[in-house]
Amino acid sequence: MTKILQANPSQEQELLARLRAALDRGGLVILPTETVYGIAARADRPQAMDRLRALKEREGPFTLHLGDTSQVPGLAEAPVQARRLAKNYWPGPLTMILEGPKHGSRAGGIGAGQSLGYRVVDHPWTGPFLRNFEGGLVMSSANRQGRPAPRSLEDLDPAVLELADLALDHGPCQSGIASTVLRVGHQGSIRILRSGLESKEQFLARAATLHLFVCTGNTCRSPMAALLYHQHLATKLGVSPDSLLEHGHLVSSAGISAQPGMPASPRAIEAMAELGLDLSYHRSRFAHPTLLVRASRIYCMGQRHLDLVRQSLEGMGGSLEEDARPPRLLRPEGDIPDPFGGDLGLYVETREALRASIEGLE
Repeated sequence: MTKILQANPSQEQELLARLRAALDRGGLVILPTETVYGIAARADRPQAMDRLRALKEREGPFTLHLGDTSQVPGLAEAPVQARRLAKNYWPGPLTMILEGPKHGSRAGGIGAGQSLGYRVVDHPWTGPFLRNFEGGLVMSSANRQGRPAPRSLEDLDPAVLELADLALDHGPCQSGIASTVLRVGHQGSIRILRSGLESKEQFLARAATLHLFVCTGNTCRSPMAALLYHQHLATKLGVSPDSLLEHGHLVSSAGISAQPGMPASPRAIEAMAELGLDLSYHRSRFAHPTLLVRASRIYCMGQRHLDLVRQSLEGMGGSLEEDARPPRLLRPEGDIPDPFGGDLGLYVETREALRASIEGLE
């Protein structure tokens, strides 16, 4: 009969020691997380891995569950998009599939170059417990294939409970919803494999490298520049413009004196329409310091914009992004003239000046 351990704080160390001993012997233990209960094994115990594979009816590698982001192997070598996700969502309900270690690893049963899922658990008992295992523990939801994942031990299939050596009962899990699972590609692309609490768009936006174009009112130059650069970058990467966010890049614009919610200038819309590009969706926004620190690339239409952006960043202690470059003028030789109030011909001239400058970007 499986032993169910009640999570009594006064006995925490004793209970965790029993769980550790069971795992070291090659056993399976059921542990709570912030999402659902999982069944755990040591990846370097072949007998335990065989039992886990039989229970889950699968042969592929399992997700490694860890107690701290610093335990995730290869994260420093992963695309910056992966580290943004780690910074925003770990510890928490995100499983991130990364390229495996160059020389392979016993963790999860992977070889060199294979992909593996990682999750840093946010649970008051299981999180600290996982830190005791250098390579973390292999875990999967404590259910048979096709059955719902249990939020509490009361929801657990008795047959699964019987197969485990020990189970820690900490009451119902916080959400009861399985973690989001996504894959980060070599070049920072993001593919959502299973949705959790947050939307696909939220994860993509948090992961993406932000390219920001800045002018005064955010109704003429900067939105035109952003749309042109969006097309340019997609072409450069060999992807469709509609999928640029899924490939790890977000292009946007803002104004240092913008009144939020204003549409693009009608002539800006008309000038871009000549190229088959739609600017009618645009709504202006203010270049708030909290937006500026999130950007990895900032291109300013004029020197005044650049000076104010630099001041804002300095006041915020610099960019938050590890791959951030210093803000710069879009056209190094000088300002892009403001077409505001001009005729369509002036807007077309501005558009072409923007195009020429954008084509010169790296």
